[in-house]
Amino acid sequence: MYSLKLPDDFLERLYILREYCAEGPIARQVKKAITDYLASKEKEIGCPIQDVKETLDRHYAEKIRE
Repeated sequence: MYSLKLPDDFLERLYILREYCAEGPIARQVKKAITDYLASKEKEIGCPIQDVKETLDRHYAEKIRE
């Protein structure tokens, strides 16, 4: 698990969203933002991110065998 330190201005804006815009806990806002980011990247590259890793691992294994 990673420990993240968010800049104070991010925390301030997330706090305002929580308190005045009913966006829920800051941790939930951050998790949703990361989920949305990953989904957008998968859409951009056209496949699940895990598929990229598997493809590259297979490619490098084949190169080593050559």
